[in-house]
Amino acid sequence: MILRGCRFIKQAPDMSGAKNLRKLCLDNCKNLVEVHNSIGVLDKLTWFTAIGCTSLRTLPQSFKLTSLEYLSLRKCSSLQRLPNILEEMKHMKNLDLCGTAIEQLPYSFRKLTGLKYLVLDKCKRLNQIPINILMLPKLERLTAVKCGRYVNLILGKSEGQVRLASSESLRDFRLNYNDLTPTSFPNVEFLDLTGCAFKVLPECISQCRFLRNLVLDNCKELQEIRGVPPKIKYLSAINCTLLSHESQNMLLNQVRFLTLFIISQAQLSNACCELLKLMMLFLHIVANRDYMRVEEQIFPFQEQGYQNGSIIVLGGHPCLSGFVTNFLG
Repeated sequence: MILRGCRFIKQAPDMSGAKNLRKLCLDNCKNLVEVHNSIGVLDKLTWFTAIGCTSLRTLPQSFKLTSLEYLSLRKCSSLQRLPNILEEMKHMKNLDLCGTAIEQLPYSFRKLTGLKYLVLDKCKRLNQIPINILMLPKLERLTAVKCGRYVNLILGKSEGQVRLASSESLRDFRLNYNDLTPTSFPNVEFLDLTGCAFKVLPECISQCRFLRNLVLDNCKELQEIRGVPPKIKYLSAINCTLLSHESQNMLLNQVRFLTLFIISQAQLSNACCELLKLMMLFLHIVANRDYMRVEEQIFPFQEQGYQNGSIIVLGGHPCLSGFVTNFLG
């Protein structure tokens, strides 16, 4: 059933008689305020979206949607509470809560045992993420960028640090919390810590044995990087203007296969910034492939006597021609 863009709907209708309903789309119903409780017990429903329902405040008190695979409440900017999960939802794979006004995730979310992708970006009021969310057995990707200013992962604090253990399935983890010191991401391959306020990159990150991509852009307090994971291929540290020369030199000495950008965007013209972004995208694609297989086609290492290596871009130079390009052999 598709009711997209219906301006006159204020309450989603009683669906008690639609027990075989498999798809419900309420996208962009701008005046929708409430979703009827009967929708929360449609056990054959596999797809439910209410994207852009900016007036939506009330969902069913509980969900018993055992067949649901996809749920998107993206841009429901008035929605503050989520339903309790009554029964295990092992078929749920995608949950998008981007841009909602939720303040917390129900503890019953542990019953989303099939969840693979969870999006919490721009949940400005979200200040806590229960650790049981990260322990969901099939969770592969969690993004929580631009959430509440003081967001923490709940597990138990000790001396201002949060000990974090994640699901073995978690591969892609993106956040930008100001007061977070993670201590364990055992199987993560992509970690985005944009905008974090730590001064020293947590040493635990160097123990992430599968980490290939690390983003530290706009970590303006970052002064030291003491070590990097063994399989790192791509490290971006744009606008980390306090990063010490010692840390930069350490990276040059320790890392053989690394794409690193350390530069202040304020010191670049707009044109150079755009060129840098394109170059980053290009090298990011390279970093996610078999690097040795493609390097000869992209960079003439062999002609210049470099058998293997990486591109390192350092410093706060006023133009791209001032960058230091260093190939490590």
